[in-house]
Amino acid sequence: MQYKKQAHIRWSDLDPNYHLRHSAFYDLAAQFRTEFLQSQGIGIELFQQHRVNPVLLREEGVFKKEIRYGQEIFLLFELKGLSADLSKYSIQTSFLRADDTLCATVTVFGGWLDFNTRKLVVPPQVIIDTVEKMPKHKDFELL
Repeated sequence: MQYKKQAHIRWSDLDPNYHLRHSAFYDLAAQFRTEFLQSQGIGIELFQQHRVNPVLLREEGVFKKEIRYGQEIFLLFELKGLSADLSKYSIQTSFLRADDTLCATVTVFGGWLDFNTRKLVVPPQVIIDTVEKMPKHKDFELL
C-alpha cells in the first residue's frame, strides 16, 4: 500500500526567493499526515472518544531541491519506525516532483498522548490496527 497525493502550492507558501518557504514544508506535511489518518478512519472524533491524540516530539526537514510555484509536486507518506508497544512512531513525508525527483523530506517522531494523564500511552486497538497497515519506508526500524 502506498499513500501518495498531489500537493497544491499556494502563492502564500513562497518566500522572497519565489520558492517554497521552509515552514510551508512543515505545514504541508502536517496537513498530509492528518488527511492520511482521516482517510483511514482516524480523526478528531476518534481521538476525542478514546481521549488520546498524536503528539510530535521532534520534527526534521531535509531540503534537497527547490520547489517553485506552478510545479507539479506529490507528497508520499511512509511509516519510518515504531516502538515495540506502538506508543511511539516516526513518519516521513517525501516531497517529489512529477518525475519522482526527491525535493525534501519532513520526518517526525511522536507518540500518543493521553488527554487525562498528559503522558504517552499505547493507543487504543482501533489505532493500532490502522498503524500496523500503514505503508512502511524501505528503512523502517524498531524504535
